[in-house]
Amino acid sequence: MKKWVSIRNRKRQGNVKKLNSQLKKRNSYIKSVILKRVHLHSQLIQLTPAESVNIIITYTTTTPYHTIFISDASPPILAVFRQ
Repeated sequence: MKKWVSIRNRKRQGNVKKLNSQLKKRNSYIKSVILKRVHLHSQLIQLTPAESVNIIITYTTTTPYHTIFISDASPPILAVFRQ
């Protein structure tokens, strides 16, 4: 049982590294798309200029959803959308 766990963990670490590099690319793309959208809708949701909007993107392997938290909006916005 211990051997199986250690092999699984080792495999998972490799996957995490690969996933992280993919996520960096994907997140930068998503951020740019969201910033454009946020900029377009800034009057509707009372945001500061798109450049200063803080966006936190979380990604889980179990669900194909992204969670975006825009803290500079008033009120702050929490958006969840499919990748």
